[in-house]
Amino acid sequence: FYDGHSIGNHSFSHSYFLPLFGIKKFQKEVLSTEKLISKITKKRTKIFRPPHGLLSFLMVLVLKKLNYKIVCWDILV
Repeated sequence: FYDGHSIGNHSFSHSYFLPLFGIKKFQKEVLSTEKLISKITKKRTKIFRPPHGLLSFLMVLVLKKLNYKIVCWDILV
């Protein structure tokens, strides 16, 4: 939490093609954003919401390795 708000990682580029990225490229997306969030808030988040709701098995494996909890939505309006 930061100033009463939950802060989560959402990737650096917010690309539609994130599920197609290789392990190293996707991990760099997450870690670059993690570093930026930490620099600004002085806190580390472990929540990841996939851009556009797109998620691949590889993304799940990388996020698990980095100890992230994946959050999505359950209603599309």
